[in-house]
Amino acid sequence: MSSVESWYHVVERLVNRAVAPAICVFGIIGNLLNLVVLTRKRLQCSMDRMEKSAHVGLVALAISDMMFCVFYFCTLIVPLKVVRLTLSLFI
Repeated sequence: MSSVESWYHVVERLVNRAVAPAICVFGIIGNLLNLVVLTRKRLQCSMDRMEKSAHVGLVALAISDMMFCVFYFCTLIVPLKVVRLTLSLFI
């Protein structure tokens, strides 16, 4: 294994074990806070039609971002070999 390949594996391991999970956790927390703020009744009462359309879009974006972070975090926790083994049982 060359030095470039070993550095690649070190960086890959660092990103997959430290950076990506931290980003996912911050993303989940941030999107939960967005949903708490955006789903308040008091906020929704004072909107006109155009603001409500943008509001629905922001809520949908927060939900989709949060789901992406949750699913990606799950793929970081469960090794790919386990997923392949499980899928091979059903195929």
